Amino acid sequence: TWEILGLITAIVIVVSLPVYYFSVEKNKGLKSPDDTAEHATFVGSSKCKECHKAEHDKWQDSHHDHAMETIPCWVISTMQSSASME
Repeated sequence: TWEILGLITAIVIVVSLPVYYFSVEKNKGLKSPDDTAEHATFVGSSKCKECHKAEHDKWQDSHHDHAMETIPCWVISTMQSSASME
């Protein structure tokens, strides 16, 4: 049984290496999320409303809308400062 398990493991490794190589080659030149993250900024809920009015209206005054109100201000400050450092 160990021989069969070893053979299956070897086959999985041998097959997965070319699959990984070709997936990397296929995605060369694509930007990773880290490449674009430095340019992303928070635009606020009013900007979202321009294109997503129905969703915004449903979200407004919901628990999600008020979620940050229960977080202590020092936590929010820490989150903002760490985001600006990245």
